[in-house]
Amino acid sequence: MSDYYPVVLYPASLQKRPKIVSSIAPQSPPAQKANQPTLMRPDIQPVKTSNLVAAIALLLALLVSAGIVFVGWGSWLMWVGWIIGASIVVGVLAKARSAHSTRSIPAALISLQDLNETRPIHQLQQVKNEQVMSPNLIQGRVQAQQGVSEQGFFVHLLQWFPYPDFSVCCGIEFAIPGTDQSYCADFVVYHHASGLAFDVECDEPYEGKSQAPIHCTGDRKEERRNQFFLRGNWIVVRLAESQIVRSPLSCCKLIAAIVARLSGDDRVRRSLWGVPNLERVKRWSAKDAQRMAKSQYRLSYLNSNGATFTPPARSKSTPQRQLSRSRRIQR
Repeated sequence: MSDYYPVVLYPASLQKRPKIVSSIAPQSPPAQKANQPTLMRPDIQPVKTSNLVAAIALLLALLVSAGIVFVGWGSWLMWVGWIIGASIVVGVLAKARSAHSTRSIPAALISLQDLNETRPIHQLQQVKNEQVMSPNLIQGRVQAQQGVSEQGFFVHLLQWFPYPDFSVCCGIEFAIPGTDQSYCADFVVYHHASGLAFDVECDEPYEGKSQAPIHCTGDRKEERRNQFFLRGNWIVVRLAESQIVRSPLSCCKLIAAIVARLSGDDRVRRSLWGVPNLERVKRWSAKDAQRMAKSQYRLSYLNSNGATFTPPARSKSTPQRQLSRSRRIQR
C-alpha cells in the first residue's frame, strides 16, 4: 500500500475494465467558485413591499373619488378604515407565510430517519456484475457499531450519494469463508448504473478503549483484509480518521472522482467542484501509533470538530468482552 492516505486499491478485474460511457453528457464546470457546495433550494419569491403599497394607494384613490361623489364623507371614512385594516392583516399574513415557507426548506437532503433505518442493503445483492461479493446479512440488519467519527461522515455520504443512484450502508459484515469470523466494512457505497462497489474504511491510529495501535504499516492483517475485498471485486478506499473528520466533503469528492473516471457519471463530482482536493496524511507505524496514543492525538481533531471522545482510564489488561468481540469481527 501507499505510505500516505488516502489509499485507493482496485481489483484486477476492474483494471482491465473499459470505461463505461454514461448517458449523462459531462458538462463544463460552473463559472462561479465556492468554498462549499450549494444545495438547490426552492425558488421562493419574497413579497415586494413597493407593489403592495402601490396597490393600496390606487385602491384608496378610487374609493375616495367614488365615496365623495356617491356616498358622502361619513360612509367614506368608515370604508377607508375597513380597507386600511384589511390591508394590514393581508400584509401580516403574507409576511408570515413567506417566513414559514423559508423555514420549511430542508437544510440537508436527508432526514434523521435515514440514520435509524436500515438502508436498502438488498439492492447490493442485485448487482449487474454477479462476481461482486455480497455482504453477510443477518436478518437484513447490520450488526457492527459505528465509531465516534463515523456517524458524521455517514451523513455526508448519504447526502452526496443519494438513493436510487447509489446505495450507502455502514457497518456491513462479510463472512470469511472457512471461519466463524467476518470482516466489517465501515462504509459501503454502491453505484447502481455501473455496478461499482466501494469498501470505504476509516482508519484510526489506535483503539479508543485499549489504546492499542491499529491500521499500522507493515501489518499483514491489513494486507489480508484488503485482498479479501479486492478478490470480491470491490474498490478499497482507506481514509485516515483525521481526514473524514476535518475534510469530509473532500473525501466524498475523492469517491465521486473515481465514479466519474470509471463510469462517466460525473454528477456528484460536479456538485463538489468547489471543494478542495483531499490533503495527504502519512500512515503510521506501530511506534508512531503508540506515541499518538500517549499524547492523545485523536483528541486534537475529534473534540474540536463536534465528535465527542473521552479517553478511557488506562488499564494493563484488555477486558474479556472487548477481546472476544475483536476475534469475531475484524475491522
